[in-house]
Amino acid sequence: IIMKVDNEKIFLIGMMGSGKSSIGLKLSRLMNVSFYDTDDIIGVPKFFNKNLQDFRDRELNTVSTISSLYQKCIISTGGGSVLNKQARDIMGKYYCIYLKTSITVLIERIINQKINRPIINYDANGQINKNHFINLFKSRAIHYNKLSNLTIITDNLSEEEIVDKIKNAILKNAI
Repeated sequence: IIMKVDNEKIFLIGMMGSGKSSIGLKLSRLMNVSFYDTDDIIGVPKFFNKNLQDFRDRELNTVSTISSLYQKCIISTGGGSVLNKQARDIMGKYYCIYLKTSITVLIERIINQKINRPIINYDANGQINKNHFINLFKSRAIHYNKLSNLTIITDNLSEEEIVDKIKNAILKNAI
């Protein structure tokens, strides 16, 4: 797959656990372009645990820096990056793919990943506070939907099927 513009970028957006990192890596290999994971670049959870505003500032700076590179690439963003208007403005200039995953599947994946997610509220019994998670999801989904050039519902798809859907959409739209 060849992107037609030398500095074209594809941003993968969606909630934590939606598969942005793994899909982005597979997609970048298929397309033979660079892959950037903003969470990895910033160092989640190192910075996230210290100060949420500092983390969001670093996230914006990372999105801005990557978008200014004159190269084709795939960028996996943090789930909350869409909360920053400046970051949305940058991502909105490029092709955004929303990996849409149901709340039930997201919670299941997050539990199975056994990764500390600092933004998630946990109940006293160690379970994810579903009401808090639903509110987090709703506050972000508005932005995901507005930014999205392509939405893929990931619930019942393998990573390969998701990558294939993206590949077909890119070929069809010739971005």
